[in-house]
Amino acid sequence: MEISSYFETIADFRVQGRCLHALDDILALVLLGILADNDDFVEIVDFGQDNLAALRADFGLKLANGIPSVDTLERVFKHLNINSLQS
Repeated sequence: MEISSYFETIADFRVQGRCLHALDDILALVLLGILADNDDFVEIVDFGQDNLAALRADFGLKLANGIPSVDTLERVFKHLNINSLQS
């Protein structure tokens, strides 16, 4: 099972058609980045860029438009419904 599939039930609050990155990919990237001992979004983006091929091949992330920027990660987590993430 792909890691990002665990996040498919979380409602995407963003405007469809204006987003370059899938919400489940963003959440999976951040989870894997934290597990890899990255402390903030800057380190997570660097981790993602350094391991893009492995994230796609080994963990099933699509990342069709590459690694999201630090600003994108901050924006998503600022508006994310934490209760839906906890469930």
